Order: sequence, then structure tokens, then C-alpha cells
Amino acid sequence: MPKTAKTPGSVLKAKIDLYELTIADVAKALKVKSLDSVVSGKEEISLDLALRLAKFFGGKPEEWIKLQLTASKKKAAAELKGIKKAKKPAKKPGRKAGGAKGVKKAGAKKPGRAAKDVKVAKKPGRKPGAPKAAVKKPVVRKAKAKVKVVKVTKNPPAPKPLFVPPVTPTFN
Repeated sequence: MPKTAKTPGSVLKAKIDLYELTIADVAKALKVKSLDSVVSGKEEISLDLALRLAKFFGGKPEEWIKLQLTASKKKAAAELKGIKKAKKPAKKPGRKAGGAKGVKKAGAKKPGRAAKDVKVAKKPGRKPGAPKAAVKKPVVRKAKAKVKVVKVTKNPPAPKPLFVPPVTPTFN
């Protein structure tokens, strides 16, 4: 049995037929000009119309939006079938694999590891062949956490009242 396309217009037409209504009756109830173009598939279901349809027929507006999204995706995929994926250009002869100037391979010493491209930056003010300046590493000190010891008793004392009204003596 061939599978028929479930477009928003066909689902809307099925709902209208199920409730034994006309397209004009539903359009009038939804306070829109016409639903003919939606039912025929010439016009898409907007968010506003999806909200109105969900309120009128029951259900969620997301169902109508999902139907429209699926139909739009299938239509776009059919239109884009003639477009081919771009191909990367072939490598130029005479160039090394690393290619770009100022880039050297690093990490290739260990077998089984792929080399990564690392950019080599020139430091300003240093002459070629001059010794590198010693760089001091910052000392990182860990802060000691202060722990407060709390004594736990089985029956804690009752909390004191915040306000105690003064007692006025009465004489009989």
C-alpha cells in the first residue's frame, strides 16, 4: 500500500470532513478570510493559524507547526536534489604537508600520535642566536581551608523567645 504524503492541507481537510463542516464555516469560525489556499497546499500554515486551529479542533499548535515544518522540509529537499556537495581542491605539487609558512609539526615524536599544527610566533626585540631570557614560574600556593568544629548534642536547648511581654501585677 503506497504511503500518502501527510500535508497540513490534507490533514485540515480531513478534520473539516470529520466534523462535517465546510471550509467556509471553519474560516468564519477562525476569523480568517479563507482556508482554500491552505487546504490546496498553496499557502503554508502560520503560527497564528496553528494557534487558531488548535483552539478550534482541540490539540496543540505544535502539531500543526510540525506538520508544516515536515512538508516544507520535503519540498525544499526535492528542490535541492540537483545541488552537489562542494569538493576540496587537490593539494598543489611541491608543497609540504604542513603547508603554511611559520607552522611546524609538533607531537610527531611518539609513534601512534598524530602531529598537530602549532604556530611559531616571533618574539620582538630578540636577535637570532641570542640566548633566551629565563622565565620565572609563578609560585602557586594552596589556601588552607578553615574547619569549624560544631558540637552536636542529642537534645538541643529550646530556642529563646524573641519578645517577652512585661507582666503587670494584678491585685484582688
